[in-house]
Amino acid sequence: MRHRAWIAGVIVLISSASIAAEHLLTWVALGEAERVEVLDLTTGSILTSFEMGAEPTQLSLTPDLTYIYVSCRSDGQTHVLRPISGNTVKRLPYIHPVFTATDSQHYYAPGLGGVFRYEVDGYLSEQLAYLPDTQNSYAYAVSADARWFVYIQRFVDWRDQNITNPPLYDRIAVCNLEEATGQYVDLGAEPLSVAVSPEGGYAVVGCSGGVYSLIDLAAAKVVYTDDALGAPVRFVSFSPDGSEVFFSVGSTIFSALVSYLLSDAFVSPDYHAFRLTTDGDSAGDVTHGALALDGSLVVVDGAGTLTLIDLKEMKVNLRFPLGHRANDLVLALVDEAKL
Repeated sequence: MRHRAWIAGVIVLISSASIAAEHLLTWVALGEAERVEVLDLTTGSILTSFEMGAEPTQLSLTPDLTYIYVSCRSDGQTHVLRPISGNTVKRLPYIHPVFTATDSQHYYAPGLGGVFRYEVDGYLSEQLAYLPDTQNSYAYAVSADARWFVYIQRFVDWRDQNITNPPLYDRIAVCNLEEATGQYVDLGAEPLSVAVSPEGGYAVVGCSGGVYSLIDLAAAKVVYTDDALGAPVRFVSFSPDGSEVFFSVGSTIFSALVSYLLSDAFVSPDYHAFRLTTDGDSAGDVTHGALALDGSLVVVDGAGTLTLIDLKEMKVNLRFPLGHRANDLVLALVDEAKL
């Protein structure tokens, strides 16, 4: 771990951050650098870095900010750290936990043959749903009430087996954890990203080939799709109140209104677009993103640049060249007394 100051000439601060009781922090997994960078986006400072000694691939935070889970495929382990100090608490076999919005005592993840709930500070686990191909899970999300678990399957040859014809999955799995059931929803394109709506009834999925779809989880069917976006949709999210969906296509962030009528949801075909630029030039394609409860959107692109966007004002507040490609990022609003 090391502390560093904001580097003059490297960071471009577009507008001054206001002093607030809560600070917007982001943890960014820099794979090839084998570290996790912790940035305070409210003050415009690099808080600290965690040297992992392995390539971090995915990140997750407990809702109470007690732990950050850093999953590293290259060493086959998940490192459980304190999110501010970076102190190691324990290590687990490689797994990527996903948490509901309020429960910090349990996390959810696919295991061999099913979806499991695990104890955070213990060793007990419980299988909640059965599906045979969960070992190929790539990305997933759980609803706030822990009823719905959706996951994307994608073959990742992380053991360098040189598989010549890897399986392709044009579907997403929808699991009802209360009823211990699971089924697949065909998408017609390879899914890349997924998010569950705040109330838990719907999921939005971004796919290759310029496709994104809205899924009714209870009915296990696609209720809206757009297949003419022209490029892979690598980031999707709902607004905190579920009234909008956000997704990226290339270097452009799109938003669309979602309306709910009885048991149906409708997505407006009229999109609002916000194109990222860097010094007048087009930015790289967005690869990952996260939306904070205060309406701030943070994205990283393939060129290794992090961008903070104020969605209320639709303006860029901060740009930061990371120097390395990012594999994942997470956000949290943290009381300044805890920093």
